[in-house]
Amino acid sequence: MYQHGLLVGRFQPPHAGHRMIISHALHECSLLTILIGDTGNSNYGHLDTSSPFSISQRYQMISEILKKFPNTSKRCRIRLILNIHNPLYWPDYLLTYVRHFSFPVPVDRIYCGESRDYDLASPEFKKKLCILKRDEFDTPNISGTIIRKYMLARLQDWEYLVPSEIYKMLNGFVNKIYKEDDHAHNKKST
Repeated sequence: MYQHGLLVGRFQPPHAGHRMIISHALHECSLLTILIGDTGNSNYGHLDTSSPFSISQRYQMISEILKKFPNTSKRCRIRLILNIHNPLYWPDYLLTYVRHFSFPVPVDRIYCGESRDYDLASPEFKKKLCILKRDEFDTPNISGTIIRKYMLARLQDWEYLVPSEIYKMLNGFVNKIYKEDDHAHNKKST
């Protein structure tokens, strides 16, 4: 068992693959810090296909997911992190940030779905890395990009791609975005 796990993501939106990683991390670690990355987009709440959800909405969704697991109020911390846009310093920045703004216990396990963000990391950092591929969890076709396209274009049912505990919340966010976007469009037309 590990003492302190770390999961970093954009969570645009949190999906079934994220939930599986959270479940895996909570099984392996005494403590878990989840960092929600700032997407640098000030256009939240509009029909933006890359970052439609605000940090507070993503925080709310992750919190809902965590409620389904036992003792997460004591074992988990959700924090927001600014992106420094420098892959060379990103790994050390993450660990320094967690040390100052989460549990005082050093991170000894880092969870991710892809390793490309950590190619420039130190060997010590890479030893802590646990890369969980989507197909390991029977979620090979799930990605935030696909879900956003389905949701915002209303192409097909996307309910099975997200955790059940946040589907209604996500659907409400999307409906609100459409209403506000329609209202803004109607104002411009008059």
